[in-house]
Amino acid sequence: MLHISFLLSVLFCSTDSIEIIVRQTENGPIGGFRDESLPSKFVEQYLGVPYAKKPVGNLRFERPRRHQRWSAVLDATNLRPACLQTDMEYVKLHYPEFHQSDEDCLYLNIYVPQVTDSQKPLAVLVYIHGGSNEGGMGAMLRGDILAAHEQIIVINFNYRLYALGFLSLHDKDLPGNYGLWDQVGALTWVQENIHHFGGDPRRVTIVGHSAGAMNVGVLMVSPLAKGLYRHAVMMSGGALSYWGAMTNHLQDKFKEPIKRYIQNLSCERDTVAKIKKCLKTLDSHDFLGYSKYNRPSAKMLPFPIAIDNEILEDFPSQLLQDNKSHAHSVMLGFTKDESIELVWHYKDYMQYYDYLFHIDDLKRRLVDIINILAPYQHISEDFLLYEYLNWHDPENTDELLQSYSELDMDSSYAAPGILTADLLSKDLHRKVYVYSFEYNFPNADGKWKYGIEHGRDIFYLFGLPLVGHARFNFTDEDRKMSRYMMKLYGDFVKTGTLQLPTSPGQDVETYNSKSKAYLKYFNNDDGSANISVFHSYRPRRMYFWNSLIGGAVCKSNATLIYSHLIIYIVCALTFGRHILTLLEIAWA
Repeated sequence: MLHISFLLSVLFCSTDSIEIIVRQTENGPIGGFRDESLPSKFVEQYLGVPYAKKPVGNLRFERPRRHQRWSAVLDATNLRPACLQTDMEYVKLHYPEFHQSDEDCLYLNIYVPQVTDSQKPLAVLVYIHGGSNEGGMGAMLRGDILAAHEQIIVINFNYRLYALGFLSLHDKDLPGNYGLWDQVGALTWVQENIHHFGGDPRRVTIVGHSAGAMNVGVLMVSPLAKGLYRHAVMMSGGALSYWGAMTNHLQDKFKEPIKRYIQNLSCERDTVAKIKKCLKTLDSHDFLGYSKYNRPSAKMLPFPIAIDNEILEDFPSQLLQDNKSHAHSVMLGFTKDESIELVWHYKDYMQYYDYLFHIDDLKRRLVDIINILAPYQHISEDFLLYEYLNWHDPENTDELLQSYSELDMDSSYAAPGILTADLLSKDLHRKVYVYSFEYNFPNADGKWKYGIEHGRDIFYLFGLPLVGHARFNFTDEDRKMSRYMMKLYGDFVKTGTLQLPTSPGQDVETYNSKSKAYLKYFNNDDGSANISVFHSYRPRRMYFWNSLIGGAVCKSNATLIYSHLIIYIVCALTFGRHILTLLEIAWA
């Protein structure tokens, strides 16, 4: 391992002298820098390291190719552009000052803590960013704070997005999944090179958020990712999330829209090979026009992951049932109000247009969910209303919006997550942990009093409360919660197990289908930060989605008829109960 430290300003054309740290890689030497990320805790940072050739020109819509070797020290002191995306708004929510995107984007960033015991290889956390596979970048949230606090190596990276990353015609010439191939390429690079940075290739954990969590779920059951990691974490997403469109009927919904998308690009040809050849000649920005592509539902990713018989040999639901997951230990979870942004969106809409959200609006949105989740079942939107509507005040606009938020949260995140945990925990040799992030998040605009939104837990994971962020006013309790969370993830990356940071030495109970133990991040009555183990996360609603709704999908006709009968009975009983409730209110 080449590890050289020296002051350098001329080589990288910088007017400021910085301490350059040079390490060797299998492709050649790279020069990063050392920074004091936390008081008296230094971290080496290697930014913008190529893990594959530029995916441009003839390499567009091709699997990532191994980067050629170099001899001079490569400048690894600055972030490279994010992958090309429709806009940079998602990136700016996390990294307000960053504005660059480009088709040449296959780079990773490495954060190596300075440790006293240099003989012991460090565990490694590899983060896969979210953004619906159409936006975002690896370094949206800095990795050095977590690396310094937990003494682990943290790596994040970019992968191709939107059409350039996931356009598929389900043909050998254009199979899709290029963004997933990038992820496999980045993990392969880590396996081949992490020892140069003092890392342990046998202790790599992949962590993904949102669409990144769905990608982690795919990598967990992909034969091509086997051996590239040991443990896995899925935050607010997974391979069973319906918005990933990884079922037969959802994949079929994309055929016509993608055909029209290619027509609008003027690349319709008589063979897929000719279509691909045409696509390679276009300007990269031609792929980004929203007006040229209308996905089947705004709830689904713009271009779904394809079953290509290489990255994915079957639909994830079947692979999980067959215990094809390669992860030794798995942690997954969600925030308390993943879909609360729907409430904010409609409140802004109603204020702007002087309009009130009413029950017919909710029903129309329920039809969209039913058509996605259970297209072959005769389920009325009223059936969902029986479970979620506030029957004491069924026409109240705020309550209707809250019902929609809760319904979307349960169907999109919680129920698929719990079902995934049930399937994974059937293997008694695998440790499975579930969490719910219910800790109130401070915000200058006051929105957090309405709920804990999708994506706010990752700010705590990456230690932003300890160093500050332009968008938020963090408190001492936030810093405490961030330390708790970093400790939990640090332990998981190092050992695949969890201990309660609030009770040192106490192991966290693992999840199984009987105990249904889960970890909850929350506020005590006085507002202070706490973490504790609870049991049976929203059991009624999880049964509602995973058994009454989802349980009837893809089963035999006899089972389907039986499931429908159960649904109708429950519906009738529930409806009758609510009619009585309304009558009682009227008589009161």
